[in-house]
Amino acid sequence: MSREVKLFCIGRNKTGTTSIHKWMQKISLKVCDQQKGEAQLRNWSNGEYTHIINMAKEPNGFQDLCWNLPNIPQLMHSIYPDALFLLTVRSNADEWYNSLKRFVAVANKFNIGGCGVDEVHKIIYNATLNEADKLKKHYNDYNETMRNYFITNKANFLELNLADKDSSKKLCDFVGIEFTEVGHFNKTA
Repeated sequence: MSREVKLFCIGRNKTGTTSIHKWMQKISLKVCDQQKGEAQLRNWSNGEYTHIINMAKEPNGFQDLCWNLPNIPQLMHSIYPDALFLLTVRSNADEWYNSLKRFVAVANKFNIGGCGVDEVHKIIYNATLNEADKLKKHYNDYNETMRNYFITNKANFLELNLADKDSSKKLCDFVGIEFTEVGHFNKTA
């Protein structure tokens, strides 16, 4: 990369965050360890952000938990106003929900930050996996909140659906690098 930049992928889980993680590694970003981010789930739910702030100091690539939890993208923008914020999305909430269901069905020993699947969904979405309407509403509301915040604040922001044929080009242009294909990982989910 031509300049040292922080790139935060703030899309909800199951919107291509694993593919973005692999792409960030491919372009030589130092990506924050996802398990360390996941371990912050309880701190985040208790309004304790000190560890999250400290984790963001050294790496320059961030994706999935804890970086896509409500209020964390806005907090990171207040600390790193020149950072890049990437909102990965699915074509619609139904597609996202179905991917989430498939992931949980194949996930082996689901555990995030010491929490099982039901507890994770209650903490993040205030809904269980069986409450499809609540989950889809959360997904739509979260995306709208991110769009409104980052556009209103004139941040370095891109919304991207990795299913779009020109998504890799858009992402590379956004980051300011030569074309590097994103790829599709975690396809079973």
